Amino acid sequence: MPDITVHHADDHADDVAASFRRDGAAIIANLVSAETMDALTADLPFDDKTKVGNEFIGGSDNRSIGAVLHANPEICETLLLNERVLEVADRILRPEEPMAASSTPVRRAESQFVSSDDGCKQVLSVDVPPEAGPTCHHYRVGASVSLQAREGGAVQILHREMGIYEPFVPHHPGSRDLIFNVMWAGTDFTAENGATRLVPGSHRWPAERIANESEVVQAVMPKGSVLFWHCRSLHGLAASRSAARRTGIFHSCVVDWLAQEENQYLAFPPEDAARLSVRARQLLGYRASSYCGWVKGRDSEDLLAEGLSGPLELKERSKNVDAAA
Repeated sequence: MPDITVHHADDHADDVAASFRRDGAAIIANLVSAETMDALTADLPFDDKTKVGNEFIGGSDNRSIGAVLHANPEICETLLLNERVLEVADRILRPEEPMAASSTPVRRAESQFVSSDDGCKQVLSVDVPPEAGPTCHHYRVGASVSLQAREGGAVQILHREMGIYEPFVPHHPGSRDLIFNVMWAGTDFTAENGATRLVPGSHRWPAERIANESEVVQAVMPKGSVLFWHCRSLHGLAASRSAARRTGIFHSCVVDWLAQEENQYLAFPPEDAARLSVRARQLLGYRASSYCGWVKGRDSEDLLAEGLSGPLELKERSKNVDAAA
């Protein structure tokens, strides 16, 4: 039975991505220091009565915080923008505009224009196989949550992240990867304190296959480590049998053309997002391609700034750049 491969912090992103594709999950151990993680999680309001858990995360003994990136914006600059995480995300989500400095853009084929025998012109629609071409122009945060497993909580039902988009996006093992899931260990993740349960290999299963308990493994990792799992991998919280609380900081990255699970424009409104770095704003969603999400009079790379955005205006920008060159 496959397990979750644990990588070192200096392992190449290609190796981490290979483990991820093969097993549907991968861990990088000790990617940030324990002291950094302590500082980022110190003031998260788990005891706020409005933040209590629900049956989906193992009952009210457990806790959850939505919009955790907004709860502590330093998480954006430190964890969301971690270069190694972005390198792996770029390799899985295959964007035209990658986020990591070392990543190579994935280029789409040029549009093809055809004419009928009697001269009627159109743009030709093309079908690109999953392993070819980009999956998106860019990606952005789908949801940001912090989960705290406490003694007395129950095992969470196994589920897939892509399930929220079904049947609109059907379950097709082997199709493009549309979501990249990230869970940081805010504390040590142990078998006793409810470390995340995963079913390695289940990202390749047909929808009707049911997991057995013997196929479930736990993502045991030290504080400061990070777990990645596939959008079609079965996973869920484990029940905690320990008085030591287990804290995880989760965010997903979704392709730019797929609706965000958590509305980041309300979770992290413009006046607050403006205080972040441009790269952090881009990952929250304040960015556009020339096809989706544009606003006239706003910069496509930073929608909080004035500039050019949209198909026609971006063509004008390209013309001006060519003339200047």
